[in-house]
Amino acid sequence: MRPEGLTAKVFLDGCNPEETEKILEAWGFLDGQTTNPTLLSRNPKIRRKIEDGKKFTREGLFWEYQDKVQKISRLVPDVSVEVYSDRHTSSRSMIGQAVEMRYWIENAHIKFPTTTAG
Repeated sequence: MRPEGLTAKVFLDGCNPEETEKILEAWGFLDGQTTNPTLLSRNPKIRRKIEDGKKFTREGLFWEYQDKVQKISRLVPDVSVEVYSDRHTSSRSMIGQAVEMRYWIENAHIKFPTTTAG
C-alpha cells in the first residue's frame, strides 16, 4: 500500500523480476522500474550462466533483456528500458533498438545513454 502523503514516485532500479516481486510483497507498491543492460548482467540467472562459461551472442542478450522486461512489466505500471551502446554504437543503431524495444511492452519508456551518439 502506498504511504499516505507520499507524492514522489518510487522506482526500483534492477532487471530481476524475482527481486521486483519481493519488493512488492514487502512494500506493497512500486510506481515503476528502471532497467538497463548493465543491470541485466547483474541478474543472478544471467550471472550464473556467465560464471558457468556460457557465451551470449548480442541477439541472445537482447532476448534475455526482452524476457526480463516483459516479466517486470506485468508487475509494475511503468518500465524504463535502455538501449545498448558502447563507444562504437551509432545513433542509427540506438534508434533501431529503441523502435524494437518500444514494441516489447505497452508501458515502456525508452532511455538513451549519455554519449555523443546517444
